[in-house]
Amino acid sequence: MNWTDHENAPARGTELCKLEELEPDAGKELVIANGDGRGADAVWPFRMFVVRRGDSVWGYVNTCPHQHIPLNYFPDRFVSADKQFILCSNHGALFNFDDGHCIAGPCVGETLQQVPLTVRHGVVTVG
Repeated sequence: MNWTDHENAPARGTELCKLEELEPDAGKELVIANGDGRGADAVWPFRMFVVRRGDSVWGYVNTCPHQHIPLNYFPDRFVSADKQFILCSNHGALFNFDDGHCIAGPCVGETLQQVPLTVRHGVVTVG
């Protein structure tokens, strides 16, 4: 499944946050949902996260390719202790910031689903 196939995936051009709201070498979870999430027509929210290094940002669907569960166990914790990699807190997998490629852990060789981002005038948007 591609990230754009999700019913609540943000449209291209959607503003997500300001660059200044993202700590360098850290991550931030974003949850996008329509409606109140209850009732027969409830839909699952779209969960993604953004990581920043300098003025560069990358966005990924918040799902580990190993068991398809969120990478973070605690809010906004997506980066390894040495701040060099994206971390799956559940299984210890490590992923590159720039391409989401897994370099260590149970899903070596697999890749996170990237959500393309752009930064214009200090605002991070879906590219």
